[in-house]
Amino acid sequence: MISLRRGILIWATILIAIIAIASVLATRHVAMVEVNKLLDNELQQIALNAGRGVSEAAFAPLKKTEIENRVAVQVWTDTGELIHRSPGTERLPRSTNPGFADLESGGNIWRVYTASDGNRFAQVAQRMSARMEIVNHAAAGAAVPLLAAFPIAWIAAIFGINRLLRRVEDFSTALALRGVEASGPVIAGEMPREFLPVIVSLNGLIEKHLVAIEQQKQFVSEAAHELRTPLAALQIQVDNLRSQPDPESVGELSDGIRRATAMVAQLLSLARLDAPHIPVNSPKLDLGALIVSIIAEFVPTSTSCGVEFAVSAREEIFVKASDAEVRLLFGNLIDNAIRYTPRGGNIEVMVEEGRSMIEVKIIDSGIGIPDASLSRIFDRFYRAAPLDIEGTGLGLAIAKKVAERNSYVLNVSNRTDVRGVLAQVLIPLSD
Repeated sequence: MISLRRGILIWATILIAIIAIASVLATRHVAMVEVNKLLDNELQQIALNAGRGVSEAAFAPLKKTEIENRVAVQVWTDTGELIHRSPGTERLPRSTNPGFADLESGGNIWRVYTASDGNRFAQVAQRMSARMEIVNHAAAGAAVPLLAAFPIAWIAAIFGINRLLRRVEDFSTALALRGVEASGPVIAGEMPREFLPVIVSLNGLIEKHLVAIEQQKQFVSEAAHELRTPLAALQIQVDNLRSQPDPESVGELSDGIRRATAMVAQLLSLARLDAPHIPVNSPKLDLGALIVSIIAEFVPTSTSCGVEFAVSAREEIFVKASDAEVRLLFGNLIDNAIRYTPRGGNIEVMVEEGRSMIEVKIIDSGIGIPDASLSRIFDRFYRAAPLDIEGTGLGLAIAKKVAERNSYVLNVSNRTDVRGVLAQVLIPLSD
């Protein structure tokens, strides 16, 4: 699998190397031409200024030398008399300080060097424009390859990137042609290595989608199976009522309708909870007061079942949550506790506030949960209770879903002291 980063770095390195080599060669050539021209002129003029006795004919080549490249040589006596001046050059003022200096004369800047033995003063000067010409030509020699490299760089970059992006386009086309029935993971193929995390995430999303679809299929299948039984019972009771109307048949029909209605309500609740959870700015709820109000709704049922409640929940323990979802969570846990607690039993509800968590315990003295069923109690439509106890197998599944949506921790286990079940909910404290 090729790396996009590596491919771009290789192309960029090759391009930079070509530009650097071209720039060095061009600068070297231009500098060599200019330096040779200047130094050749200097050698020529040094020879012509070697001393007296050289005829005027020897100065003829100076006429072909550029003025700015000519070296002006002047010699004075200690009295200031000019005894020698190189032909074809300007007469410059004498520098008062021995050594190198800059002079301005005739609108030009000159670089001069003055030497003296006490009797004579020799001064050699050259225009600064000659040096600037070398610098400018060297800079131009370096700039030309760089400017020429821009179109080459564009062509190389477009060529290299197009080769890499063509693989991305092929991958996108293959992804677009992928059917909805496809269940296998997306294959990276020849995609650049940098796209691998995206492909891994995409495969993870596909897997989650497949799991969700499978859960939905299973849910529909199990719901249809579970609804078939009460509907069949309702049909039998309706037939009995037609053939022999009596109060007992009406009561059985009413119970069947109630059970079917309860199951449909729970199915609707699960369907709503399965929808994507969109966090909202929930109001603060007084958890203690809310649980007391939930228990109050179950008092008639617990009284008819002969089950007593004991509540330990102080008020003003606030949490940010949806009132409807909190009622659904604790309503299902309390309803389960009542269903599986025999007559004469008791249920204790405690709300305790810690440093970072609120702990809610619902403890019953019921029949408990078989050890073999503990791992499946949150499965939908799974019932570990005896058949004579009415239920749909959805209560704990709904409670678990609500807890997960609100980042609560729900634990359900058998009591260790006596027979019964302990349901524990851990709720993070609100800010």
